[in-house]
Amino acid sequence: MHFASFSHILFMRIAASAERKTEQNIATLINQGTLSFTPASGTQQSLVSNTTTTQVSVTYGLEVSHAATRVLLSVVKNAPATAEVGDSISYQFTIVNTFGTAVTLDSLTDALPEGFSFTTATLTVDEVEIPLTAGTDYTVNEQGVFVFDPTAQIMLPAGGTAVLTLNGVVTA
Repeated sequence: MHFASFSHILFMRIAASAERKTEQNIATLINQGTLSFTPASGTQQSLVSNTTTTQVSVTYGLEVSHAATRVLLSVVKNAPATAEVGDSISYQFTIVNTFGTAVTLDSLTDALPEGFSFTTATLTVDEVEIPLTAGTDYTVNEQGVFVFDPTAQIMLPAGGTAVLTLNGVVTA
């Protein structure tokens, strides 16, 4: 399963003067993803990432800136701790295979939080970039869920690390 929520705590005051002001923590982007994989045993399994939190601030005034078989596999999601409206940010899923055999990365889903406008995705396996095609290897559905479902089989070797990066812009 995947969970995402967005709490919007807006307490912006309009500045009467020309000075710039920054309101901290006008929103919180909270996000978590789910990885599906198939070990050599052939039984598909899922693993849920940790939850990330990004605090959003806005600057305004004169200038507005706006497991059937135990598999030792981990998925950790990272995100910036803070961001301002208009900032480009990235969510990174780091998948580490400490199992004794290779696994196939079948899919990863991530409900994108409101206030995050997705732009692109990239994937590396053991620091080698794997080309991804939007609309074929990944999509964002009508519910705002990022779906990584590659057309080619992507193997994560024993001891290997894959990093899937979701790039976008903070919009609220």
